[in-house]
Amino acid sequence: MHGRIEHGFQYLSPEHRRDHVSYYGPESGIGLVMRHFQRPDGRRIGVVGLGVGTVVTFAEPRDEVRFYEINPAVVRLATEDFSYLEDSRAPWDIVLGDARLALEKELDETGGRGRGYDLLVLDAFAGDALPVHLLTREAFDLYLQHLVPDGILVINISNRYLDLSPVAGVIAAAHEYDAVLIEDWDDPEWGIYDTWWMVMTRNRSWIENAEVQEAIYEVPDNDTRKFDHVRLWTDDYSNLFQLLLK
Repeated sequence: MHGRIEHGFQYLSPEHRRDHVSYYGPESGIGLVMRHFQRPDGRRIGVVGLGVGTVVTFAEPRDEVRFYEINPAVVRLATEDFSYLEDSRAPWDIVLGDARLALEKELDETGGRGRGYDLLVLDAFAGDALPVHLLTREAFDLYLQHLVPDGILVINISNRYLDLSPVAGVIAAAHEYDAVLIEDWDDPEWGIYDTWWMVMTRNRSWIENAEVQEAIYEVPDNDTRKFDHVRLWTDDYSNLFQLLLK
């Protein structure tokens, strides 16, 4: 818990401690991405925001997972009080510090080639103190330099106070990426939260998967979740008041 926001939990029973729970349900946006985007030789996965490490429940043995986490207390909790990372079937490591600065450094270290991520997961926006610098055009310029051409950028935009879908939608359009919004309804019996994930990609085969198509949230004409009323966020401009949920 951080304030009123629950960032993750884990079942204690051995038979359920690797269950896909909280924001990471099997039918969530991240669940559909992990299940329907595979590589025979494994995937390179970057995750901005460690939480308790639940995302590794989807990782396969040949995958490689790198977390970017700014808070050392979160790293201690995830490694000492939860066992998702300990139980992970894939190797993982943690880069401590601001994710954007770390990714900029890695871009320089690779001569501009980037990390070559197949999947880049952004899960740092659940709280009320939004890290705006991770949601700007310049930040996404950086993310996409680390992503392979058919890679997928998946963003947890679930938030109690803010509707982040227009921000992510405008950024996707500015970068000429397809964007789909996927909602997963809560299921308390299985520990699943009601979540919104925005998926950005040029990978048409993933988007056209039948199960993905069925899960895409359709935006009615009279719905307020439209992307054209929000100006593109940059390092010089952002507007949280437009996004406040009623």
